[in-house]
Amino acid sequence: MPLRLAHRYAFPEQKPRQVHELYLGDIGSIELAFHEPKIFLQLDRAKICRQIMDARWIDVKVLHLPTIKLDDLDVLSRVMGKAVDMALSLGCRDLVIHPSRTTLDKVRGLLSSAVTPLLVSSGTRLCWETFLGRKRLFYSPSQIAEFAGDEPEAHGICYDTAHMGEHEDVVRELREYLPHIRVIHASNRTPGHKRLHLPIFHPEGTLNFSEILATLRKTNFKGVLVLEYLSDFRKEQLFDYAMLKQL
Repeated sequence: MPLRLAHRYAFPEQKPRQVHELYLGDIGSIELAFHEPKIFLQLDRAKICRQIMDARWIDVKVLHLPTIKLDDLDVLSRVMGKAVDMALSLGCRDLVIHPSRTTLDKVRGLLSSAVTPLLVSSGTRLCWETFLGRKRLFYSPSQIAEFAGDEPEAHGICYDTAHMGEHEDVVRELREYLPHIRVIHASNRTPGHKRLHLPIFHPEGTLNFSEILATLRKTNFKGVLVLEYLSDFRKEQLFDYAMLKQL
């Protein structure tokens, strides 16, 4: 069974009119990513969705939310509401979010009252991205899996390969937490995490993506594999996306 593929497209927040570049080529399936919450909240949702839908060869598989402080109820509610509306307009179920630097004790109530009910009622799912380090809300796939276990249709894991441990750890965690992983951000990195989000077959990369891709196929991964490269490797991202689509 072929993998469900997409690649990262960062919305041009400083020059929104530049979104017309989507009309210039067969870009295919994308993760539509936003970064600044203030700009995101000011954007004309209906206009943007109409522009994207008019580019008929574009298919939004994943919507990446801007980075927000999860303990700010007002911003959290407004961003989530707009993101869910946009996802529904674009026919996209999975949303990705960065776990901010807080604790679950501080935000559990907000998530239970303001986020999970919205996800359940809309049929969308919030996928929490993995990071190393212990200062964020979640710092391991096991924590996200435990949290998502209560509402598996509303919460899941976005596993970012470049953010995580050594190759053997990545393969093990992909196998172990596959039932909870809905999105994978695929890219390579150099030793010591000095350079992240390199092309998956970059010569300096420490991750063996031949094995990772084979593992995902053997385990029948049904989520979305998103190629997420540095902007310097935009051409390589499009090339690898087209290449993987042929396999």
